[in-house]
Amino acid sequence: MGLKTVNQIIQSLNDQTGLDLNLSKSNLTGGVNNSLYQLIDSRSGKYALKIYPQKGADDLRRRHDAEINFLQYYAALGGKYTPNIICYNIKNKWTLMSWLYGTKPKELKMTDFDAIGSFMHELNSPRDNSIKTNQLKLAADAITSCQTLANDIYKRIYKLNDELSRMERTKSTACLYNWLQQEIPSYASKNISKLLEKADSSHWNDSSLCSIISPSDVGIHNIKKHINNLYFYDFEYAGYDDLSKFFCDWIMQPHYVFSLQQQASFMQIIDKQITQVNNSWIQRVQDIINLNHLKWTLIIAKNEIKKGGNNLNWKKIDDYWQVRNLFKKSLF
Repeated sequence: MGLKTVNQIIQSLNDQTGLDLNLSKSNLTGGVNNSLYQLIDSRSGKYALKIYPQKGADDLRRRHDAEINFLQYYAALGGKYTPNIICYNIKNKWTLMSWLYGTKPKELKMTDFDAIGSFMHELNSPRDNSIKTNQLKLAADAITSCQTLANDIYKRIYKLNDELSRMERTKSTACLYNWLQQEIPSYASKNISKLLEKADSSHWNDSSLCSIISPSDVGIHNIKKHINNLYFYDFEYAGYDDLSKFFCDWIMQPHYVFSLQQQASFMQIIDKQITQVNNSWIQRVQDIINLNHLKWTLIIAKNEIKKGGNNLNWKKIDDYWQVRNLFKKSLF
């Protein structure tokens, strides 16, 4: 995003709000999904300006709309642990939000697990029946059935194979190619077959399936800690999802993989806090845990191709692939 465009948006914001905003820090995320800028007003108040990519092949689910809908819903609940929307522009895809103070934690403690559980309980417990949830859509890659997860895995494998087939064969790409051709087909097929065998089981056919409101892109990378409170942000992929996926994404998020002890503690807290669904989600965790880890490995591989091309970091991919041994059914 060019600074000329950013300054044009800031001028528009000043005309609209009278806040007298100026650019303080540029491109804070360094990511590929959006651009984030810190703005400051004449009284040194801080704001976050988030600019989203224009709708295209990489934005089929309208990330800007998803985040706005989620934050508006949470604000209607009286929530205090996300940014507040100041104003936004649907056409030009930007949002001005309050600034979240604090620092990103390097590790999570039991009190943090409690805070995550409380946040989810709050999200899924509207105190007023007039609070509407109909603006919320399915979360990104939401698990609505066994088949949707199977389809997602096959699609990711196909796309990664296709991309690799058009790349120069280097030592790094050869390692990834061999892994994808020799190890993954049988691993994916075996685990998908096991999953699909459960499709008619009662725990895949009850009302709790894909019934929670989830931030979706969860992990230590999207929270800040300030005065012993956790604050959550980045809801571009939020919406309805299954609690089993929410749990799996937390425990195996590549930025911070949970130990077995942490997994067990987190499961107990989530099961206790999110009382809106029955505990059939734990059975679904058992069914999807291997495939969800494979999904994350494929995501890492895709990101490494984007960052490094023919010189991608194969070790990073392989190191994460090896931690699948942490996600054993001894957890259950």
